[in-house]
Amino acid sequence: MAAVAGQVTRRGTARFGTSRGLLGATLGAAPFGLLIPLTGPGPRVACYVAGSLVLYTGLAVGNIVIAAFRQSYAPPGMCGRVTATMRFLIFGTSPAGALLGGGLGTWLGIRPALWVLLGAVTASSGLLLTRALTAGRDLPARPAAGRGARPPARAPRYGS
Repeated sequence: MAAVAGQVTRRGTARFGTSRGLLGATLGAAPFGLLIPLTGPGPRVACYVAGSLVLYTGLAVGNIVIAAFRQSYAPPGMCGRVTATMRFLIFGTSPAGALLGGGLGTWLGIRPALWVLLGAVTASSGLLLTRALTAGRDLPARPAAGRGARPPARAPRYGS
C-alpha cells in the first residue's frame, strides 16, 4: 500500500500540484469510508475492501503531502520541533478517539457507530476547503514576508 500511495502522490502532485493533490486525495477518498458499514457476509465483503483501500490510500497520500510541506515550510532549526508537536497532537488524541469509538459502539452498536464516525471523517474533510488551499496550485514553500514583519531577533550577548 505504501508503494501505491507513494506513486499516486508523486504523479498526482506533479500533474495537479501539492495543494490540489492534497484536496483531491482527501476529499476524493473520504466518502469511500462510508462503504465500510455496508460490509456483510458474502459479496458484501467487497464493500469493506473497496472502502478501506481507497480511504487509507487517500489518507496516506494526504499524509505524504502534509509531511513534505511541513519539512519544506518549517525553518531548518524548527523542523524537528514542528514534527514532534504534530505527532504529539495526532497520537495524543488517539486514546480519546478510542474511548469515543468504544463508547459509541457500546451505546449504539457497532454498525451505527461506524456510520457516525465515518460520516464525521467524511464531513471533516470539508475543513480543507479554505481559501489558502483552494486558491493556488501548490502549497507555499516558505512563509510570506508580510507588511509589518520584524527582522529576526538577534541572539542576546552575555558577558560582553
